[in-house]
Amino acid sequence: MTKELIIACAGAGKSAKIINDAIARYREQKRSLILTYTDCNQRQIIQRLSSELGAVPPEIKVKGWFTFLLEDMIRPYQSCILQYRVSGLNFNETDPHKRKGYTITGRAERASNGSINHKHFVTKETKKAHSAYLSKFACRVAEETKILRKVGRKSYKIGCATERLEEIYDAIFIDEVQDLVGWDFELLRLLSVCQELDVICVGDFRQTIYQTANAQKKPKSNDDKLSYFQEIGFSQSSMNKSRRSVAAICEFSDKIHDGLKFPSTLSGVDEKELPADVAEHLGVFAVKKTDLEAYYDRYHPTILRHSQAVDPQTCSGREVFNFGKSKGMTFDRTLILPTGPQRAFLQGDLRAFSGGSTDKAVNAFYVASTRARYSVGFLLDEDIGIDGVTIWRP
Repeated sequence: MTKELIIACAGAGKSAKIINDAIARYREQKRSLILTYTDCNQRQIIQRLSSELGAVPPEIKVKGWFTFLLEDMIRPYQSCILQYRVSGLNFNETDPHKRKGYTITGRAERASNGSINHKHFVTKETKKAHSAYLSKFACRVAEETKILRKVGRKSYKIGCATERLEEIYDAIFIDEVQDLVGWDFELLRLLSVCQELDVICVGDFRQTIYQTANAQKKPKSNDDKLSYFQEIGFSQSSMNKSRRSVAAICEFSDKIHDGLKFPSTLSGVDEKELPADVAEHLGVFAVKKTDLEAYYDRYHPTILRHSQAVDPQTCSGREVFNFGKSKGMTFDRTLILPTGPQRAFLQGDLRAFSGGSTDKAVNAFYVASTRARYSVGFLLDEDIGIDGVTIWRP
């Protein structure tokens, strides 16, 4: 059966591909499960399916990652660990077992007698599962209900919940797979040995801003995640044509992750077909602060920034989005208020993001730089030291 990772550039139509593939399977009377992490993406997928089919048919299920873990991987077999029903989710932004940097007593995974400690996975009072440990919880349930599955010369442990998925669905699609981290990948390993289930993962690892947990377990970085997919036997293909951005924006955005050797992004925009008033300003530009008003009055770009605290005077009264919020959005033109590392990159320091402990800062830069169809501006007074950026003059 198919086990495939599709790496797609920004604007390539990742979600559209999943939706179209699920619809094609539905018309062949096959059942599909579509998973994604963010609520926004779930709503978009449901809306597109409803638009195409009139309603989401029973043969296609759309679920969030946490809902999938709780409903499909944990609750059907949770009695192997718990004697009560998990009532819901306790959403964690940080590790729920630490307070002021110290581990809370009594929260270790195993009790002194070796049994699983309920408090590691579930709150004592409300019986809600910690979201930060939900994938780990699902893996432990799988271990406690393990079945040996032989693939070739190797034998793998597959949980009853995973085997149950083979009976319910013909294919699982995971959208925005770059958001998965740590223990999520152990679950992908379990899915990878399902012989009766296609598993198709689609994402752009350059757009990893959100993640399912604040994990310490690997894989965490883009490199580690890509290597993991290779290790568990997923084939890899690319969608590297942007249906959103003109060529100059695609070429600039490729420089941001140049060291990771992603396929070059091709533009699917025919610039010859653009209206003259649009075509007169295409590409990536540096805009000096003294020229800001003239630039804004002429092109009315959407402003993108790191956070609400950034330059409120410039943003006041204008359409503004934080980098993370803009993920998945498309605008005609954008004006980015660059962070320190972004300014350093624009001045020619290609290692400006190398000091970070995660990829989040460089990924946020990529997301911001790929939102526009026609032009990306950077509010910048410093000299430009990277090819593909033109200083705008009134």
